[in-house]
Amino acid sequence: MRGLEQTAHCQSSATLALLLGGLRLFKTGSPKVEISSARYRFNWSPRLASRLQSLSQYVSQHSRPEERIIIFSPHDYHYFIYDRKPALDYFYTWYEPFHDAKAAERVIAALKSENVKLVISNWEDPFALAFAPDYRSHPIYQTLTKEFEPKSNPSEWGPFVIWEKKSPLP
Repeated sequence: MRGLEQTAHCQSSATLALLLGGLRLFKTGSPKVEISSARYRFNWSPRLASRLQSLSQYVSQHSRPEERIIIFSPHDYHYFIYDRKPALDYFYTWYEPFHDAKAAERVIAALKSENVKLVISNWEDPFALAFAPDYRSHPIYQTLTKEFEPKSNPSEWGPFVIWEKKSPLP
């Protein structure tokens, strides 16, 4: 009887190993699409790749390489895809500025500067996750809406929003 239990155990272990190996092959073998930026190449799933490529093209067309951008989302890899430097010289601007007064001042100054033309945010990572409970009254959000105009294109950009610097009034 003990021999039958060991054989059954070995068979179930072998079946599990084959299943896990097959799933790994399926995952690594799934189609990838290359995203091109000025200096980098990335491979992403087809659904995300088309969105990121469209966003990258928009950022390239509406900003110059020496201009800075701000990404209000945990997707800080976008700085590399867009080949733009962060306005604050560090990537992660989604949480700290909304809980530290000095960091907030730096973000507000960057939003007001002439050197920042674009800000990227994401509906799926709303400001409410980083801001105080009434995020619309937060000074950063107030400055963002005063200085920038949001643009969305769900069919091409998915949940990402590009905020463009408003033209100065004459």
